[in-house]
Amino acid sequence: MNNSNPCVIQTTGLAKTYKGVQALQPLNLEVREHSICGFLGPNGAGKTTTIKLLLGLARPTGGSGRVFGLDIEKHNDEIRRRGGYLAQDPRFYEYMTARQTLCFTARFFYEGPRAEIERRIAETLELVGLDDKADRPIKGFSGGERQRLGIAQAQVNYPDLLILDEPAASLDPIGRKDVLEVMERLRKHTTIFYSTHILDDVQRVSDTVIILNKGALVAQGPDRGAAVTGSDHPVHPDCQGRQCGGGNPPAPPALGDRHRDALEERQGQLADPGQRPGGGGRRAGAPGAGRRWRHSLRVWAQGTKPGGRFYEHCKGE
Repeated sequence: MNNSNPCVIQTTGLAKTYKGVQALQPLNLEVREHSICGFLGPNGAGKTTTIKLLLGLARPTGGSGRVFGLDIEKHNDEIRRRGGYLAQDPRFYEYMTARQTLCFTARFFYEGPRAEIERRIAETLELVGLDDKADRPIKGFSGGERQRLGIAQAQVNYPDLLILDEPAASLDPIGRKDVLEVMERLRKHTTIFYSTHILDDVQRVSDTVIILNKGALVAQGPDRGAAVTGSDHPVHPDCQGRQCGGGNPPAPPALGDRHRDALEERQGQLADPGQRPGGGGRRAGAPGAGRRWRHSLRVWAQGTKPGGRFYEHCKGE
């Protein structure tokens, strides 16, 4: 990422409280022009709340934010005109075709000749890979095709910023792959800020990553498969997004690969009678395959807690 690029999104102490519940703690973040920024965190971390604040769909209870240099409270109409937004669960008129849906949306932004509008719609359908399904009713679309149509709808006005809320969360692997490929193709056209809880998606397409947990910023920085820097302390991938005491561990493999390697190693030990305590065949009452996987996950989680080998490694000892 080129740090000389101007900030498209910038917040200072941005916060939101709902009926006494702190949904978003004071948040300071920056998203630079022409980047793909993954906004990562578990369900309920405050990702959608942040997006609503940036778009003017909710009012902050503290702090401030700017998009394109414009105040998110005073100039939200202009921000929405220059941006595109895909909600987490997009809904469409089922009887309409993809082309008709984009034509309906484009009329909110364009007043030019009909031929020019139709040309823009054709370009957008081709960009998201729906040109061969443009005249089919949406009721026959798969989940992945609906998400791609949602991205096309958000992109039809040539936005300077594309905000996507969990664009691949409910899709099967093929649908996720299609959506991520569309995001890659959009890289040269716009800045993309998208929320997700799927770590592999962030590693595949993102230039930068921002990690949020329980409404608080954990880390933000370039996505290089190694350390990202938080507000006060370095955060290493072995720490699972938690702030640790610092140190410079040796360059690790990608976080997703490390998860898989550790689980596969543990699974192999449990499946091989020669590596089980006591050896021999399967004992009466030994855990089955499903229970072995759950046990492997518990072992991995324990390794990231204080005293665990990954936690101690990140302490820089």
